[in-house]
Formats: sequence, C-alpha cells, structure tokens
Amino acid sequence: MLDVEVRHVGVFRDAGRYKVQRTDLSLLLFHVRGLTRLVLPAHDLSPPPPCLVLILAGEAHGIAARSRCETWVVQFTCSGLTTAPAPGRVLCRHAGHDVAVPRYVPVREAGVPFWRREFTNLRDDLAAPTPAAMLDAALRCINVIRHLLSVPDSGASPAARMKSLLDDRTCNRRSLKDLSRDCGFSVDHMRLLFRKRFGITPAAYRARKRLSVANDLIASSDLSLKEIAAVAGYRHASHLSADYKRAFGLPPSNAMRRFRQD
Repeated sequence: MLDVEVRHVGVFRDAGRYKVQRTDLSLLLFHVRGLTRLVLPAHDLSPPPPCLVLILAGEAHGIAARSRCETWVVQFTCSGLTTAPAPGRVLCRHAGHDVAVPRYVPVREAGVPFWRREFTNLRDDLAAPTPAAMLDAALRCINVIRHLLSVPDSGASPAARMKSLLDDRTCNRRSLKDLSRDCGFSVDHMRLLFRKRFGITPAAYRARKRLSVANDLIASSDLSLKEIAAVAGYRHASHLSADYKRAFGLPPSNAMRRFRQD
C-alpha cells in the first residue's frame, strides 16, 4: 500500500489573478467551481470543469480564480509517486511495478456531493488527529488516487485496443503478432506502447490473465483440468500445470482437490 501522510486539508475560496506556483508537498485537488484557469503538465483548462487533480511535490502548476471559488486542496507526502514520461500521468510504484495514474479526471455533477463529503471527512480527520483518524485520512487520500486509476481508458489508444483484445477470450489462441497487426503496429512497437501505458508487456499480461482465469475456474467450477486449460487459452494442460506450480507452489490438481473437497 502507498505510504501516505496527510499534512493539511483546506478549501481555496479567494479570487486571484493567474500565477504559477510550486509546493514542497504533493497535492490532491477537488475543484468544484470558481477557477477560471488551471494549468497542469499536459493540461491547460480555461475554465476547468469539476475535477480531481494530482500534483506531485515540486511540479509547477498555475491557477486563476474568481470570487465564490470552491477548490479543496489536500497536502500530503507519498514516497511511492513519481513523475511519468507521459506528462498527463503520474507513476505509482507498487509490488515492483510502475503503474501509470492519470493526474486529471473530470467529475460529473452527480458525483460532486460524494467527493465533497470525502474531502470534508478528510478535513475532519485532521481536526482531531488521533492515530485512527490519521489512518482514515491516509486511506481516503489513497481512495482518491484509486479513483483516478479506475477511470476507464478512452479506448482510442493502440495500447488500450491491445488490452481489450487480450481480455477477449475469443482471441485466446491468436498470436501477439496478429493482435498487434489488428492495432496497426508491429509486435515490437506494440510491446513498447503497451509497456509504457500499463507497465507490463502484452506477453506478461496475457500470461497473468490466463493464470487468473484458470485459478478462478479451479476454485469455483467442476471443469476438468483439460477443460480449464482450454477456456483459459492454454494449448495444453501441461502448460497450465507448469505455470500454476511456478506461481502458486503446488500442482493445479492438488488445488482442485483442496477447493472441491466439500
């Protein structure tokens, strides 16, 4: 889990001319209304809609506001966040992998009351900073970052198209070369695009996906090992057995007996 410490939560309400600034702490913004301009790496919004924004410590950002502004600002520290090659994203380090997180996500009007409550609760946590309240604040901050990560990709990028094909079980037996061609690129170039977007190669993603599907069927179905291998996209049950034992430390036949003993 990200090592987050929330330092301050406030609401920006004052009018002001456009100015560029930097902070020593990372920021989470929830803008509701009143900003006339918001400038971030890869974004220049004039005016910005209701949105959630992630800004890392030391990054330049610019704002201008009119009266009756409402922009919530969370100042926090987190060692697991770094700048990404793509300016519209931030890298989140988890389990040895860098995961790209969007730094800006619009919020629909229907979602404004929910996020206003979340940021109000964050402020309340810091008003009575017991250990439990500080943990709650950190978890709420992480939940905002989780939401940024969970917003679906537009699907327009070649990497997103490739991921969609890899998630489609009807494409289980098609080669990565064929799938890459469907996305308009060579397999080598698609590997670069996919890794840049998702932090993992298409081959590694497919292997994890197949193993995840197989593990779910082993635990929750009555299918034979051969049938499970076919559904998950393995050409031979022996390939599934080898991958499963490597990942979980026991043969899938043993796991089947353990899960299905009832």
